Amino acid sequence: MSKVKHFETVIRELFRSGADIEHNAHELLGLLVGIDFEALLQALWRRRETVYAYITEGAGENSFSYRGPELFLVPAMLLYSDIDRIVSDVAEHSVSDELWLLSDISLAVVSCVRTEIAGNASCAEYRAVKGTDWRETELCIDFPDLADGLDIIIQESSPCRCLYAL
Repeated sequence: MSKVKHFETVIRELFRSGADIEHNAHELLGLLVGIDFEALLQALWRRRETVYAYITEGAGENSFSYRGPELFLVPAMLLYSDIDRIVSDVAEHSVSDELWLLSDISLAVVSCVRTEIAGNASCAEYRAVKGTDWRETELCIDFPDLADGLDIIIQESSPCRCLYAL
């Protein structure tokens, strides 16, 4: 099976898994109508990044940058983030659950705690893997929002040569 077909299957299964009393699987799959999975995978492939368990960065004079161990063995692409924010006078704190697509076309759910001080003068993030099935974690996926986000990723991406072997 090609990477594109495998990717399409994974994304369709993800949307199908969101069926509930309000929205059946057919309605959720309908959100994917018109998605060019090859273009989406290409766009996501260009966005892949190394995800670290811990990061600290600063823009101030006495600040430093540090990267902890890699969270995954392969680069990943952020598909979705469900963020809860807490803001104080000096710092902004957020807790989020994130859905990552790994380079092997598997999914991972990650929790992220982020603290940003004085308008990004200093920032720290801690991530931990929660699992591979979003339903077994605290991640709440807004599937229409996710579908819109995937469409935006395609629109923002410029056409270019193939980056992976089909």
